[in-house]
Amino acid sequence: MTKELEHILKKYHFESLPGVFDGRRNRMLEIPGRRGEVFPELFTALGYTRGVEVGVEQAVFAKTLCQGIKTLNVLYGVDAWKAYSGYREHVSQEKLDGFYDDVLKKMKHEPFIPIRKFSHEAAEEFADGSLDFVYIDGNHEFFEVTRDLHVKIKKIRKGGIVAGHDFRRNSGKYVNDVKDVIPAYMYAKQIPIWFVVREKQSASSWFFVKE
Repeated sequence: MTKELEHILKKYHFESLPGVFDGRRNRMLEIPGRRGEVFPELFTALGYTRGVEVGVEQAVFAKTLCQGIKTLNVLYGVDAWKAYSGYREHVSQEKLDGFYDDVLKKMKHEPFIPIRKFSHEAAEEFADGSLDFVYIDGNHEFFEVTRDLHVKIKKIRKGGIVAGHDFRRNSGKYVNDVKDVIPAYMYAKQIPIWFVVREKQSASSWFFVKE
């Protein structure tokens, strides 16, 4: 067990749960609270300095991370800001270009570097094990969520955090397979303990510590 995982278990008072330190596999624990408070506070406590957000759009959460993580040196914002079949039919390219321009202005004075590429392409920008955390909030289709996990986990150091948004299933309006992918991934890769930040049913986050 990494010191980071041990810190989290103690911080949220999970150490009193039977067997929580015995290496039991695929155990999900819930943390109440808002992602905009839980993650900045946690990343600061762990001394994280370098991270990535996948799926920036208008940089609402990126701004929260940059201003909330007191130890942060740089946050890379990965987003293609591109309309494409199967994901962005509901948003025009003109609107996405406007989002990108707004992000550049909004984040001008933050420790933020935008990378305008698709997630799997942007992975080449980072050495394996070079990042403290990644927060995945891009395309929520089954294959894309799985690929983001497969590609991004290599870039996170031991003791770093892999996290993401929208831990829920398809509502019928937009494709969302996150709640199906994440438990399956945790089971398949034998992640011993993982967490859900239960902000609200429609927008909870998930995360685990890389061992």
